[in-house]
Amino acid sequence: MTHSNAFLFAALGAFVCGCYSLSPRQIPPTAGPLAGNPRQVQVTRVDGAVVTLRDPAFSADSLVGFTYIRGGGNVRLAISKTDIKSLSASAFSASRTAGAVARVAAASAVVLYIALRNSKLEPSCSPNVC
Repeated sequence: MTHSNAFLFAALGAFVCGCYSLSPRQIPPTAGPLAGNPRQVQVTRVDGAVVTLRDPAFSADSLVGFTYIRGGGNVRLAISKTDIKSLSASAFSASRTAGAVARVAAASAVVLYIALRNSKLEPSCSPNVC
């Protein structure tokens, strides 16, 4: 992989990671999907344990979804509403996106400066042949 490709992948990763952040969600009083229908939520239980659930929905008095357990694969998990301390879901963040764009622009400017500086220091042809 060339340096320019490595830089491109790093810049893209920084940009994508910067666009989303966890935002708190309310626990709904009735059964059904969560507001905004998130694909994944982070649940903090009253005992302090943090669990990530995919495809979450409330069924009766429990939050039901799927989690990955090492060695066991994807497992269906139900957590009682009374055991939930807080609930967060990934959501688009305009401020984090702006920060990611600024980081990528600054990194691009530094790489461009270094590339231009190095191209001026090295002669483009040998002294005998031009």
